[in-house]
Amino acid sequence: MWFGFGEFPKILMAALIAFFPMLISATTGFKGIEPDVVSLARSTGASEFRIFWKIRLPSALPAMFGGLKLAITFAVIGAIIGEFLSGDNGLGYLIQSASGAQRTDMLFAALIIISVVSVALFYAVEFAERKLIFWHQSQIGIVS
Repeated sequence: MWFGFGEFPKILMAALIAFFPMLISATTGFKGIEPDVVSLARSTGASEFRIFWKIRLPSALPAMFGGLKLAITFAVIGAIIGEFLSGDNGLGYLIQSASGAQRTDMLFAALIIISVVSVALFYAVEFAERKLIFWHQSQIGIVS
C-alpha cells in the first residue's frame, strides 16, 4: 500500500521476498571457498579479478543456484501477495475476488495456474543450472 497501486508494488514485493534467499546462498557459497586455493592463485600472480572469475564465482555458483531455486518460487508468492494487497488484476486479485464471491472453481483454477508457473520457473532455473555448472558434482550422475 505504501508504494501505490499497479505493477511496481508487485515487482517490489517479489524482489524483496526473493532477495534474502539469494543473499544468504551467495554469502554461504563465497564463504565456502578453500583459502588455500585462493592463496595458491595469488602466489602464481593472479589478479583479484581473475581469482574472482576463475575461482570464487565458480565455487559459489552451486550454492547460488540453490538460493535461486528458492528465490524464484518465493518471487511468485511475493507477486501474489503484492496482488492481494494492492492489485486490481492478476492471479492474487482473482483469488481474493473468487474467495469473496465463493467461486471455488475460479479459486482452484488460479491456484493450479500459480503452481504450474512456479514449477515451470523452478525447472527453468534447474535447466540453466545444468547448462552453466555441468562440471559440478551435483550435475554428474553417480557411477558405481
